[in-house]
Amino acid sequence: MNELKEYKLNFALDTVPADKDSKDEIIYNLIGEFANDSNSSMFREDVTKYMVGLEASVSKKGYDDDFRPIEVKPLNYKGGSNLNGAGTFTDMTWKRDTKYSNDGCTMLVSGFYFGKLVYIVEFKYDKIRHRVKRMLEKHLPDGDIQSKYVRTTTFGWGDWKDDFKLKFLSPKIEEYKDGMVKGLYELLISTPIDNSPV
Repeated sequence: MNELKEYKLNFALDTVPADKDSKDEIIYNLIGEFANDSNSSMFREDVTKYMVGLEASVSKKGYDDDFRPIEVKPLNYKGGSNLNGAGTFTDMTWKRDTKYSNDGCTMLVSGFYFGKLVYIVEFKYDKIRHRVKRMLEKHLPDGDIQSKYVRTTTFGWGDWKDDFKLKFLSPKIEEYKDGMVKGLYELLISTPIDNSPV
């Protein structure tokens, strides 16, 4: 498993060894396809967690960490909309919102550029809770209803910019800035890295 982790990190950090054999070439090509798969964010979630000292989650129920209330929201720029520090919740309910708040849920939001890791920020769920509650009030004004959810709730860097920790910033940030909104780029390059444990 550690070998697979090393391959994933080499790809995501753009540090693939130059002297790779044909087996390595195949592995990195497959990782590249997986990293840019629009239907699965598992690779990007795993890399985000590895980079802050956590391990990949075994379970897909509940939070994105098997031991702590942590939600990972990775975005991958592949042309089109620029990275904007955003994240999305699907199927949100009042009960889930209350649980995230009561549990002190930690958010890990990361940005990737064609599968290459650009940044990771950390903040508490309560920083973006106002956005979630606005959608809950609009779509579930009388509280939770069985089998009814707020399908999509989004937030952006403007919601967390006043209280966050920068956990990772790629040393190749200049190569990726064309895929980022200007305000986020300027915020991140002017923020020191926080190496404290998540």
